[in-house]
Amino acid sequence: MINKIIKSLFTVTLISTITRLISFCFNVYLSRRLGAELLGLYQIAASVFMFFACFCASGIPISVSRKTAEYKALKNVAKQRQYLTSSLVLSVGLASILTLLIFCNQKYLFTIFSDDRCVKLFLCFTPALISSSVYCIIRSSFWGEKKFLIYSLTEFFEEITKIVMSFCFLSGVISYLSDEIAISLAFTIADYLTSFALIIFYFVKGGKLASPKQMLSVAKISFPITSIRLYSSFIHSFTAIILPLMLVKFGMSTMSATSAYGRMSGMVMPLLNAPCSICSALAIVIIPELVTAKALNQGEKLNASIHKSLMFCVSICCLFIVLFVSYGKELSAILYQDLIVGKYLMLSSIIVLPICIDQILVAIMNSLGYEYKTFLSNFIGGLFMLVSIVFSAKFIGIYALPFSMMIFHSVSLVINLLRFNKQLNLKNTSFKNVIILVLSSGVLAYIGNTVTKILNNFIPAFWSIVLQTFLLSSVFCAVLFMLNIVNKDVLKKFLTKTN
Repeated sequence: MINKIIKSLFTVTLISTITRLISFCFNVYLSRRLGAELLGLYQIAASVFMFFACFCASGIPISVSRKTAEYKALKNVAKQRQYLTSSLVLSVGLASILTLLIFCNQKYLFTIFSDDRCVKLFLCFTPALISSSVYCIIRSSFWGEKKFLIYSLTEFFEEITKIVMSFCFLSGVISYLSDEIAISLAFTIADYLTSFALIIFYFVKGGKLASPKQMLSVAKISFPITSIRLYSSFIHSFTAIILPLMLVKFGMSTMSATSAYGRMSGMVMPLLNAPCSICSALAIVIIPELVTAKALNQGEKLNASIHKSLMFCVSICCLFIVLFVSYGKELSAILYQDLIVGKYLMLSSIIVLPICIDQILVAIMNSLGYEYKTFLSNFIGGLFMLVSIVFSAKFIGIYALPFSMMIFHSVSLVINLLRFNKQLNLKNTSFKNVIILVLSSGVLAYIGNTVTKILNNFIPAFWSIVLQTFLLSSVFCAVLFMLNIVNKDVLKKFLTKTN
């Protein structure tokens, strides 16, 4: 069982890492091609698009993966197909209505966005509401069936298609398009191409549709998850709109405020999302296993898997914090040729810990049917985020974005831990080990930053980063073994069977 999870995690992580790496390199190219200001406009429009996408493609795909795993465990193929078909009808229907409403009421968009250029970008994104609904639901069915290779490859295909389409448009195929419009159109077209390919693949693999008899069940299960995503997306969309305005109010020019937001959201956040991507790969693998364990009443196995998953995520987050603090400026200088981004990265890196842990805990709770509990924790956390961003922008400027995100997820995480404590199987030794690991990471980060400054006097920044990554990762792994967070016996057993 453990070997199966580790191998699946390796497969998903490998493909996801390659996909994220390609995406990250492309984002670096975009940041240089568009510049901080245009990248900021793109991020603002994309944030508002994601808010609308949550209406039709957020809670439903998660419920599809959960019910697919459940019906597969119970060997009920008929209901599995009914649930998928019902989800498609409901999601695509909502997306179509929302798309029509947006295009029929374009004039109101100018009151939402402070810059008229964002309206054009948003309208380019809007048709993707329909294709995204199809893509997310069919892909989630593969997730529920534990077909992780297919699930991961579809995301890889989507990213490659998006990049190819972007280069086609940016190369001047349609000469009158600006760069930011070209990228937005490429996103939408790539989304449709990926969705069509996924539909064909689903039927080729023997997939079938059935009568949509479970639409009420779909709505009931997905409503709390959709509410959570919608609320979170609203907060982030609100932040994308209000934060630049507040920065201008407190003395920055419009261009400087947009550029600062572009740096933080379009350059720093993709780097900070790296540990979250690894933790997401774990969630992809572990959630169908948890649903199956719950359906078969395997309580002990369920609790042990949750506990190990959370400890894994804590370890990954701490490692990345160490690396970002140690050589954040050097990394940003190489990637973006922008030292300001490096400063943002180093000071913001701490937020990955509450964000990643909260996200995977919420995903686990949702998969086990605790959607209403996670909605409450997200709602309270969101209120704290709104208050913190309004009151902190005057004093810490653009850092109000990572600070408010840390407040949001920290509050949500504490509430979820308290409400889900029985299922977590946490012991005093676990808390003690986490505290020691976090403190050790802080010391290691300080040492790493000092060593980086010394190495920069003797070797190029690139080789300094490579050397530091190896040294810091080795020391960090030693700490994990000392705290018994990594079980030596299980690791030896896995390596023996693999060989």
